[in-house]
Amino acid sequence: PNTKQALHVINKIVQVPVLAVVDRSEFAIIKSLANPSNVHLVYENQLNSYDILLNEAVIFTQAAYDNFVVRTKNKIANGVKA
Repeated sequence: PNTKQALHVINKIVQVPVLAVVDRSEFAIIKSLANPSNVHLVYENQLNSYDILLNEAVIFTQAAYDNFVVRTKNKIANGVKA
């Protein structure tokens, strides 16, 4: 886990406050992004519209994105609004 390196990667993508969506199993990423003031960290199953609107950019890790897509497709298939 390296906060400086994680912020360097994020700053290559965006220069604004960011919502980082991660999977619970990504311990190194979670530890790296826990303290920076311009990063709001949430788990993919805790993603909500308030956090999305509060931040100017949203970044998913690949694992978080994959889990989010599967969970959303399952809800739609079961007739629940996503």
